[in-house]
Amino acid sequence: MSPSGSPHLSASSAAGPPSLAAALALAGTLSAREAEVFSLLADAPSYEVMAEQLGISRRTVRFHVERIRSKLGNLQYHQLCAASYLHALAAAPRPAQ
Repeated sequence: MSPSGSPHLSASSAAGPPSLAAALALAGTLSAREAEVFSLLADAPSYEVMAEQLGISRRTVRFHVERIRSKLGNLQYHQLCAASYLHALAAAPRPAQ
């Protein structure tokens, strides 16, 4: 415990939650359809909305999201949405200065 009495975990002493940086580094491992689904997650839509946009079933969207979660380190849904948003920001063209 730390002097304040609260438990203190260092990066080496416990496995923490998967990081968004690590997930972003793995984004290149996604299939074309998974990448398409991943890009839609930036807006955190429902599976129904994504299914409609992609012309596939809700069940297929769920399958792709689970595969993406697995490939990117088992992130929670909200973490996947954040990673997708950051991925879109990194890929966006920068305005000329």
